[in-house]
Amino acid sequence: MWDKLLQLKKNVPVVHYLFMFTLLLNLFLLPFALMPSWVGAWLLVVVKFSNMLNSFNILVSLALLIWFWQRHKKTLYLIYFTAFIIPAVGLIINSLANLGYLPQTLFTRYFYQTATIVHVLVMSYGLALRLNQFQQDKVKAEQQAAAMAERASEQRRFVAMLSHEFRTPLAVIDRSAQMLQLKLADVPESEQKRLLQIQQHTAALFNLVDNFLITETLDNGRLPVAKRAVNICDFLTQLMEELGAQAQRVNVAVQEAPGHWNFDEHLIGMAVGNIVLNALKYSPAGSPVSLAVNLVNEDLLFTISDQGPGLSAEELALLGTPYFRADAALSKKGTGLGYYFSLRIVAAHGGVLRARSLPEQGFEVSIRLP
Repeated sequence: MWDKLLQLKKNVPVVHYLFMFTLLLNLFLLPFALMPSWVGAWLLVVVKFSNMLNSFNILVSLALLIWFWQRHKKTLYLIYFTAFIIPAVGLIINSLANLGYLPQTLFTRYFYQTATIVHVLVMSYGLALRLNQFQQDKVKAEQQAAAMAERASEQRRFVAMLSHEFRTPLAVIDRSAQMLQLKLADVPESEQKRLLQIQQHTAALFNLVDNFLITETLDNGRLPVAKRAVNICDFLTQLMEELGAQAQRVNVAVQEAPGHWNFDEHLIGMAVGNIVLNALKYSPAGSPVSLAVNLVNEDLLFTISDQGPGLSAEELALLGTPYFRADAALSKKGTGLGYYFSLRIVAAHGGVLRARSLPEQGFEVSIRLP
């Protein structure tokens, strides 16, 4: 009982194992108490040892209750201590009366029985207080969890609103850059590069906003996944066109894949595109990135692999956490959201996204669609 009440396995493991040993020893001796004919000389030694151990455990329990009270300042431990002392005092008075050190009166004769009843009452009161504390802690934890969930929901709504408001000025910036390119044909090459950079960064922000808004709606179940029969070759061609000049580093291989597959072309395009862009970003400049598509056990499998530094086991465990970035990625621009977006999109299709570091060097991500 004290082992559970004081959570000794967690707080004082040595005493926990001592109590468990005592319990097993007493259970071993229980059959001999029912069958005295089995008792031998060797067993009497064990019984004496058990009695000494039980007495020692009582002292340890009393000391622990005082120590817990001093450490935590909880009245509950004093109630337990009082409940423990009452039967001990009753036993001492009863023993002293039986040995003749105290007179045999109504008080001394029935003190032990009375003390046992009081012990049960005090322990019941202590357990009732403990149960009430558990209930209060539960209510408090539920209130804190609800408050945290509400704050997180408010933050998501705010960021979603902010992301939505970004679209209009980004569109204006993009159109303005395009108009300048069209109207100012004799702009110096350096200025042309600046206009191109404006368009590229605007497109990157557009992609980030779209990713966030789509993931937010997926999390809230407000965005239906519009699956249709998609031509795999056309899908890959479109994906490479969106990558632009970077597509030259991507080696695409289609092996035993069907001509069409049912998925949301826009969403899966974003998911695969995010993973390919990450592979291009974090692998050495000029090194190839592989995009293989094939059929495995009636599932469609996209496999993206690069020759980058890969991730450690600790980093792999955190991959997919919003805003997490590995050590190798800290020198690169990024938000730590691309993999998370892809993970949510694939999950919305009932698929599985997995990542692993390759044995020598490199990183591999697989997207499996049912």
